[in-house]
Amino acid sequence: MTSRYRGSGEASYHPQLLLGLMIYGYATGVFSSRKLERATYDSVAFRFIAANEHPDHDTIAVFRRRFLKQIEPLFVQVLGVARELYAVLSRYAWVPTPARRRWSFS
Repeated sequence: MTSRYRGSGEASYHPQLLLGLMIYGYATGVFSSRKLERATYDSVAFRFIAANEHPDHDTIAVFRRRFLKQIEPLFVQVLGVARELYAVLSRYAWVPTPARRRWSFS
């Protein structure tokens, strides 16, 4: 993805930055490129991920559209890691469950 990415115009953003914004945005329920852009101004977490940069919503949208085929497997990997992490943490930490909240040390 990095080799095929050539930012153009005034500001060029590294693909890792844009991908990080998208992954964190999807994980927190922010899907729109306009909302992702806005979050880089309003949210400390997004600002940290974006290294205090503020990519334009059009830049995010074009990146998403252009690299969709390469991004899809990365999202699957992120979900796999999240599932594994949840399995590990659920053995040793407090886990919210739909029925009740409990401490689990199984």
